[in-house]
Amino acid sequence: MREQVSIEKYVADLMDVDVSLLFTDCRFRKVADARKICFKFIRDYTGVLPKTIGEYFNHDRTTVNAGIKACDNLCLVDKKFREKYNKVYEAYHIENKICLPFDNGRMEEEYLIDLQS
Repeated sequence: MREQVSIEKYVADLMDVDVSLLFTDCRFRKVADARKICFKFIRDYTGVLPKTIGEYFNHDRTTVNAGIKACDNLCLVDKKFREKYNKVYEAYHIENKICLPFDNGRMEEEYLIDLQS
């Protein structure tokens, strides 16, 4: 099995941005899009609250919620963004290259159970 890297590092490399910029207020499109993908993956696959994700990235919960919503919308209308999102998805689900913060080994099983409730 290959060594896993953090979601932040993987997405930053994919989007060709410095990983440290994800934790700043930088609003360049590439950085903001990378941050949105990180927000979405962490929220969807760990179930961590937006407030906690925001604290991790030095942003508030409303920024996290807006980023998650923007990620969903961009996946619908922006082909290049969707392709990058799908690369992250494949790296996480198929290739098992990515590890997420706040993940206690309870990936999709609990997430899927929550969806059925």
